[in-house]
Amino acid sequence: RSINSNIIGCINVSSDQPISTQNESQPQASEFQRVKNKARIEAVGKLRLFGLSDEQIAEVLELPLDVVKQVNLKE
Repeated sequence: RSINSNIIGCINVSSDQPISTQNESQPQASEFQRVKNKARIEAVGKLRLFGLSDEQIAEVLELPLDVVKQVNLKE
């Protein structure tokens, strides 16, 4: 009998609880990521001026090599 009352006591079926706040912070996180990616892309050109190869730039900025190689295509 006490087992059943413990199980029932642990169940919460209220629909009044707020949805996870993770969705509320998601736009801030995606905006941060967008700005961070933009800064990395802008850094590619600057690092090329210092004579770094695309492979070195990809390693330093932690970007895929194909992304680094596409930067001059967009400019």
